[in-house]
Amino acid sequence: MRRRRMTMTRNSSENRAMTMKIPVLGCIIFMTLVPTYLLSTLWRPDYFKNVLKEDVELAQHLSLPRGMAADILPIWRRYRSHRKSLLRQIVKHPDAFSLPAVLPELIVFDLDATLWWPETYRLSDSPSLALLGSLGNGIGDGVMGMQVSPNGPIVTLFPWAREVLQFIFLHPRFENVKFAAVSTSAFPSYSYLCLAIELLPGVTLGSMFDYKFIGETGDLDGPWLTNHFLKLRDQSQTPFDEIVFYDDGLWRDQVGKIYSTFGVVGQTTPSGLSMETFVLGLEKFQQSVQERNIP
Repeated sequence: MRRRRMTMTRNSSENRAMTMKIPVLGCIIFMTLVPTYLLSTLWRPDYFKNVLKEDVELAQHLSLPRGMAADILPIWRRYRSHRKSLLRQIVKHPDAFSLPAVLPELIVFDLDATLWWPETYRLSDSPSLALLGSLGNGIGDGVMGMQVSPNGPIVTLFPWAREVLQFIFLHPRFENVKFAAVSTSAFPSYSYLCLAIELLPGVTLGSMFDYKFIGETGDLDGPWLTNHFLKLRDQSQTPFDEIVFYDDGLWRDQVGKIYSTFGVVGQTTPSGLSMETFVLGLEKFQQSVQERNIP
């Protein structure tokens, strides 16, 4: 009889334990599935339309410390809710807060010597090692560069170029502007790896671009960027007179060539993209619009 009571007591305890586990398990499932559902269906801010599959795959391939796809919602909340204070923390150049009234539909950047250094053709091997460090201006740490082996050269953004790109990401006036990367890189795979460099914690350079035309072979015949721009126009459906182009111009006058061929407004950046050259390019664009509208 005593053994039977002990058995009944044990069974009763096990039943109570199972009863307690079921709600806990249900909470875990709920907390796991619901955010995933919201992320994949409801929370899709237009600003992150350019977080492309290739960027997510690249981040996974490099085993970066954070996953772009999973962080879209918290990143959007984190930066959008504090963007005014972040803008003033990041941007020191006064011209940044007096933007022209008219902005282009599409802004195009070269990569080597315009946004980052060294140029990828100088690298002895693939820059496949993500290097963590400060992203500047006290905003936190992230992937600050891509390195060739543990002791090789490190590709990093010019600090003044990073400031401009951070400014673009945070400023509300650029939310409806599209962005593209064009390059005659002799090693396009190296350039794509460098797009994993972060502008802000969790925000890669590659995620900023709606279009990428990188390389100088095949359909992207070099050394000029004329074919790149033809493909860019066709894919983006943006007329040439609604584009602004930035290039370092150290090896050849790509800005002059693209202007003489297509009429695209451009600005050279011989020391890399800076806030001064960025705003100057936008002012040239506004002037071209005003000239077109003169009867």
